[in-house]
Amino acid sequence: MSNEFEKIVQNSGDPELMHTLDDSVNLIPLLDTYESAFQAVVTAIEQRSRPDGQENTMFATLNQLEAMVSPLPDPELLQLVF
Repeated sequence: MSNEFEKIVQNSGDPELMHTLDDSVNLIPLLDTYESAFQAVVTAIEQRSRPDGQENTMFATLNQLEAMVSPLPDPELLQLVF
């Protein structure tokens, strides 16, 4: 919670605003947790889409699998892969 907001609320002397300040203070840990979780998701997305990330690795593996299966004479095996 910003100190400026706290000063404004305290200087107002308004009991409803003071109650709001108390509630706002209780939100700080929740917002910190949300910020950490959001940053973790952003990091995971960035890692997934890197050149050596999960998506590119899976695409390369699929290409290798296609190359191994495409010469097989049984079309059912090929259809199972795709």
